[in-house]
Amino acid sequence: MAGDKEIIGFLVYDMAYGGVLLCRWLGVLEECRKQGVGKMLAEQAVLEAKALGCHKVELAGQLTARKFYEKCGFKLEGMREKSYFGQDQYLFGKVIGELEEERVIKY
Repeated sequence: MAGDKEIIGFLVYDMAYGGVLLCRWLGVLEECRKQGVGKMLAEQAVLEAKALGCHKVELAGQLTARKFYEKCGFKLEGMREKSYFGQDQYLFGKVIGELEEERVIKY
């Protein structure tokens, strides 16, 4: 089990664009899984997206975690063949509200 000050999970996402927050990485130490850490991280992504006026969160992940993402309300939307490190990567999405155009960052 991880100690009090050890990193046990992480969430990496891009700056929101067009009302979508894209999470590129979500991970939890194997021995800390099934304890709510991943769910908390996924929920944090949704909270951050809402705070930025986004209408959707997209999450890139592995098919082996499909059940987990679906439990968090994400749906499988597609696959990116031979993505990072030559691995197929799957895109999961969750609509979280309506687009708030006046709050969305535009480049």
